[in-house]
Amino acid sequence: MVVAVRDSWRVQDRWWTDEPVDRSYFDVVLEPGRPALIYRETSGEWFMHG
Repeated sequence: MVVAVRDSWRVQDRWWTDEPVDRSYFDVVLEPGRPALIYRETSGEWFMHG
């Protein structure tokens, strides 16, 4: 469970290729205080980085 969002940003890269990157990243704190980096693809799918 996410208890806090510390930062967020958007990455748009490789737009000139057949597989561009368009993601929203979130630096979050999970219970019980564990930091994590998650991102959401434009498809709506969520992933944990690393």
